[in-house]
Amino acid sequence: MRRRRSDFGAACVFLAPNFLGFLVFVAFPLVFSVAMAFTNWDLSLHNPYRDEPIRWVGLENFRELLTHPEFWKYFGNTLFL
Repeated sequence: MRRRRSDFGAACVFLAPNFLGFLVFVAFPLVFSVAMAFTNWDLSLHNPYRDEPIRWVGLENFRELLTHPEFWKYFGNTLFL
């Protein structure tokens, strides 16, 4: 059976809300959170009322997390639950 171009357009119209929802609620938050993990972003420092610039810290956040003494306890609790 041969498909018509108008079928493709109609399919795109019906799928647009799904794609838009995926982009807004999954893709953008995922990319934004990964980008934030490599900066010094903090809500108390970086808000409209303060003029503190966001700085790239690379893997420093992860090094600090993995060397924090209570992280492994909380990590073990999460795995247990």
